[in-house]
Amino acid sequence: MRGAPRRGFKRGYLDNLALRAFRPLRPDEDAEERVGWCVAGRLFDFDLSDENVFYGPYVLLGMRQDRWKLPPALLQAHYQEALRASLAKSGRERLTKSEKDAVKAKVVTGLRRKVLPAMRLVDLAWDLDAQVLYFWSQSTPLHDRLSALFERTFDLQIDVASPFLVASESGLSERKLEDLVKLEPTRLRTS
Repeated sequence: MRGAPRRGFKRGYLDNLALRAFRPLRPDEDAEERVGWCVAGRLFDFDLSDENVFYGPYVLLGMRQDRWKLPPALLQAHYQEALRASLAKSGRERLTKSEKDAVKAKVVTGLRRKVLPAMRLVDLAWDLDAQVLYFWSQSTPLHDRLSALFERTFDLQIDVASPFLVASESGLSERKLEDLVKLEPTRLRTS
């Protein structure tokens, strides 16, 4: 992580967390996905107060991601049915593109009212003393979302831990770091 929290950071961080607290998706809005903060381990708790976030030298948070995932076959079946009904009502042979788009939007909203979005919660712990962030996921897209949300919230950049980064921060000499860069990967094989 590059940088460190400023003096008196708690109040500012709590304000920034409140701005980026998770807001559930609504069926009638255009957003397909939403990401935001919640209390660690609690999918439906958005009370990001001091006692729910700060634990000694740690900041504990949950990053919640909701996404609408309507089954394509179901969406297509309802859309075709709604198109037939619209054509019958209009008495015409065809609908314009804007009319078709309106029908599809109405179908999507109707289906969203019947299903819940796919929800995902991944917890993180930030050790303020060591300036290390622990995030429990191996998913690259989730790492990207977390990095973007974390950087907007805390105005700090994340450096993903790698063997070279760990070695360079461990106090190795320049010569040993240069040797480390020259290493070639070795394939391991089990029998």
